[in-house]
Amino acid sequence: MNIKSVKNAFVGLVLSISGLANAGLITEYDFHNATGTSEGSSNTQSGFLASSLTLTNAQNNVNAFDSHFYHTGWDTTKNINKYYSFNLSNNTDNFSIDRMTFSMEDLSGTASNWFLGSSLDNYQSTLASGIFGSSGNGEVVPFDITLNNLVTSNKNIEFRFYVTASNLGERAGFANHLWGAQNHIHEGILQYGYNELSVYGSVTDVPEPSTIAIFALGLMGLASRRFKKQ
Repeated sequence: MNIKSVKNAFVGLVLSISGLANAGLITEYDFHNATGTSEGSSNTQSGFLASSLTLTNAQNNVNAFDSHFYHTGWDTTKNINKYYSFNLSNNTDNFSIDRMTFSMEDLSGTASNWFLGSSLDNYQSTLASGIFGSSGNGEVVPFDITLNNLVTSNKNIEFRFYVTASNLGERAGFANHLWGAQNHIHEGILQYGYNELSVYGSVTDVPEPSTIAIFALGLMGLASRRFKKQ
């Protein structure tokens, strides 16, 4: 083993460790069998726990159904007591949330809004927001949001989606009209976007730099020993 081999091994180690932090799917909510006010998670990655997506303090006058997880009872302005929420935790490590993709639907033809908050600052700030439903009855609008430096400190985070609507009887919330297609005509309206509420992130607790240094020193020691024998 020569110095070049040691260098290559060290670079490979660094790349493999940095790969641990690459963002990937953590969990998703597909809405294919939506019902009531709670939607279970699916495809949750090993080491993570994901709660159901749950409606709080709005109404279920119109039942959620296949591919539709929307509800009534929303106010015209953001009400911090009415929201959809879900919780993510990890058994052993802190983690970051980097991205979410989802689609929203409003049935009135009047614009609705959503606002995203998290438990990291006790829901004080708005991490992202959007408008949907203004282009016509049954329009499904896709969203792809980036969440930078959203890192847990206690291996746990809860998200809340606050929704507004033009009146209490208006249905607004999550929906999936795509059935696996990127473009689909539903009731005469072109639908586009994402099938599920998908959450992406990565584990942030990786080996300390000192661990890498110790390993590198060991490799160099082996290389030196072998060089002396030659």
